[in-house]
Amino acid sequence: MRLEQLEALAISNDHEAQNRVWNAAHEWERTPSALRRALTQSTVDAADKRVLFVGLDTYLQRGGGIERDLFDAEHEGFLTDPNLLETLVTQQLDTEAEKLKADGWRSKLIGQKTGGLPFGLINNCGQNQFRSPTSSNRKPIA
Repeated sequence: MRLEQLEALAISNDHEAQNRVWNAAHEWERTPSALRRALTQSTVDAADKRVLFVGLDTYLQRGGGIERDLFDAEHEGFLTDPNLLETLVTQQLDTEAEKLKADGWRSKLIGQKTGGLPFGLINNCGQNQFRSPTSSNRKPIA
């Protein structure tokens, strides 16, 4: 076992998880990045757009947990409660939607997978209406 592998395994305090990941990986799969990825697959990176949208402090204040890498001081860590994060994102999207509704937007569609985006807030400024093309529009259409 190399030092880089030990550093990667140190991302988790769970000794059983460390053993499980190490023993499940073939020798050629025991790269530091593969070990780290296996130990953090059920967590959310603190640099994730959802975390930036909600705020790491808000997540922590609401009781969310975080695991930090002992050997990467610049990295914020990994959030251990993805369900709490999803709840906070939905609440924040609802808050933003209400602000837009108060500004006069008539309808809203909120979702974290809206239009192929990771998360988003899409608003409609009115009802879909069919209108006939104007004379200037007819030439490119034809």
